[in-house]
Amino acid sequence: MKKSVLITGASGFIGRYILAATADWSSAITTLGRRRVSAAAHHIEADLSRNDTIEAPSVDVVVHAAGMAHATVENRAETELFRAVNVDGTRRLLAAIDRAGGAPPAVVLLSTVAVYGLARGENVTEEQPRRATDAYGCSKAGAEDIVVEWGRTTHAPVVILRLPLVAGNNPPGNLGAMARAIRAGYYVGIGAGNARRSWVWAADVAMCIKHIAGRSGTYHVTDGEHPSLQMIERHLHLLHGKPEPRRLPTVVARVLAAIGDAVGTVGIRGVPLSSRRLDRLINTLTFSDCKAREDLHWRPRVITEHIRDVFACDPGGAHKGTLS
Repeated sequence: MKKSVLITGASGFIGRYILAATADWSSAITTLGRRRVSAAAHHIEADLSRNDTIEAPSVDVVVHAAGMAHATVENRAETELFRAVNVDGTRRLLAAIDRAGGAPPAVVLLSTVAVYGLARGENVTEEQPRRATDAYGCSKAGAEDIVVEWGRTTHAPVVILRLPLVAGNNPPGNLGAMARAIRAGYYVGIGAGNARRSWVWAADVAMCIKHIAGRSGTYHVTDGEHPSLQMIERHLHLLHGKPEPRRLPTVVARVLAAIGDAVGTVGIRGVPLSSRRLDRLINTLTFSDCKAREDLHWRPRVITEHIRDVFACDPGGAHKGTLS
């Protein structure tokens, strides 16, 4: 049975995939955000970070993909912006849903593994305590709390997906920066590149929503391979027809990161390497998706086996059939 769906953040990286995938199984789609992205969907122009009254329709499913991420926080005002978008924006969205009346919809919240505040770890499960101290991780943890409490009081089903690195066409964040540097020919690897990372294809996340909306729980979703950074680098170099990257010894990288830390303390932005970023490049951090595979029948595709489709295909051409 087709369902009516409200999507926030449809203009964003993952939101574009969700909008494309949802068109196949929804009876009606409403997007909510600062700009329209699809002529086929009804659009509500709204800024969730502002204290405005938002009018939303009564729907069967809400997919909350809007949020602020991938920004370096330099001052208190920027920290407050994370809270305004990710925490207060989530609260305003749920208030609009309540005002719409009708049966409470199923809610799917896209969150992040950054809520744990970890720099290293292997096969981390959903039971890991959330100890983020950065503005992004703390604000997403706050959004989770609000959605869980709303689900408890309304008896509505709520699913939280904590995402690792997300791959796709023109990805944001560190993965996007790596892809752009490799494409431009100036990428330099750090050390041996043995640190492993969990990642997932945005198209698989989008396709799974059809199957999980109406359930409840918190889940990691990954492609299950947890490749090394060297493997990711190699595949992206082959994709763009570039030779293997030059490598910078870790000891040299530490010196450069210390210089970056010192430069950052005087307010200079755009420093290419800091100790925090270096830690992410040389330490393994992987997440277990066993819970999603067991409860949700999560069956993603291995990204390295579909590398050209992952990084070159427009979201509208996303493949089908993520879950069994």
